[in-house]
Amino acid sequence: MIKTYIKLIFYPTENYDKLVQVINNIVDISRDAIEVDEKKYYKVLRVEIEGNESLRMIYDGLRKQQIVESARHFLLNKIKDDKVEFLLNKQALFMGKYHFCDRPNESSMGPVWVEIESNNIESVIEYLTPPTKDGKILEVDYVPK
Repeated sequence: MIKTYIKLIFYPTENYDKLVQVINNIVDISRDAIEVDEKKYYKVLRVEIEGNESLRMIYDGLRKQQIVESARHFLLNKIKDDKVEFLLNKQALFMGKYHFCDRPNESSMGPVWVEIESNNIESVIEYLTPPTKDGKILEVDYVPK
C-alpha cells in the first residue's frame, strides 16, 4: 500500500486558496480533505492519501518538466527505510513546477514536505523516475501498489 503525506505551513500573510492550489499541484484532492492544525502564529495544512493514484500528478509533472533523471538521483538519495521524504519549493509549486529543496530555508515562504511510504519504496521511485538512456525515459510498464 502506498501512502502519501503532504504538509505545509500556512502563514497569516498567505492566501488559503493559493495553498490549496499548491497542494493540488501535487495531488488531486478536495478542500475538505485538508486538515488544518492551528498553531500560535501560523497554521499547518496536512493531507494524507492512500493508493497509487496519489502519485499520478508527480509522475506527470516530472515528465512535463523533463526532470525525470535529476529527480531520480535526488529521490534515490532521500530513501529512508520504507519511505522517501523530500521538500518542494512552495512558490514554484503554485506555478505548477517541481523544484526540490535540500533544506527548508531554500524556499523563502517555507517548503512543502512530501513523504511517500510503501513496502516497496524502490518500485515507487522506479515508477516515478525510471532510468533514462540518451535522454529518453525507459518507462516501466507497471504501477506500484
